[in-house]
Amino acid sequence: MEVIFGENALEGVYAWAIPLHATVILAEMVYSSIHKAQLYSKKDLFTNIYLALMNFGLDLIMKAFAMAVMFFFYQNRIFDFNINTWWYWLGCFMMTDLAYYFHHLVDHRSRLFWAVHITHHNSEYFNLTTGFRSPVFQPLYRYMFFSPLAFLGFNPWSIMVCYAVGQVYGTLVHTQTVKKMGVLEYFMVTPSHHRVHHGCNVKYLDRNMGMVFIIWDKIFGTFEA
Repeated sequence: MEVIFGENALEGVYAWAIPLHATVILAEMVYSSIHKAQLYSKKDLFTNIYLALMNFGLDLIMKAFAMAVMFFFYQNRIFDFNINTWWYWLGCFMMTDLAYYFHHLVDHRSRLFWAVHITHHNSEYFNLTTGFRSPVFQPLYRYMFFSPLAFLGFNPWSIMVCYAVGQVYGTLVHTQTVKKMGVLEYFMVTPSHHRVHHGCNVKYLDRNMGMVFIIWDKIFGTFEA
């Protein structure tokens, strides 16, 4: 069971995420072309790809160190959870999303971390590839926000799998083609919520920080409709 929930599971997430992203991005490009919405530009598209590759490369370099730090905390964990239960995975997914919320909040509130994160916000376009416009140096410190979860008792590989699944969803909300999503607007981060996050209006600055669940923003006072 350790192999199923280990690095192989993380690679499995990436394996199905790549064709999913390629399909929806192509569909959005076709939509933009048909409706003359001008959602894409070649220069912006290639910039997004370049930043994504730079981020991914540094992530590979940092992987061994980051996992070593997280496993250090896991070896000194305060709770022992049964990894083969649904509530373990639900709890891990929720806690990972909460950890990302604080990670994202610090990125916006700290000048140092904002200097890294700003690349994700400096495009004049907002489309699905904007989700890949990655802060290049983020892998240097991202693991610090997830290490407390390992200390609580969540396996670091489980944390990374949950984070990867959340990232897949978080990429898909970077779109103007989906307006409202009904009841999901109450508790999920939706494209309409995330468009607010990328807005430059003063009332929208540093709002809607969540990646999967908007409930964290509502609890901690960073939500804006």
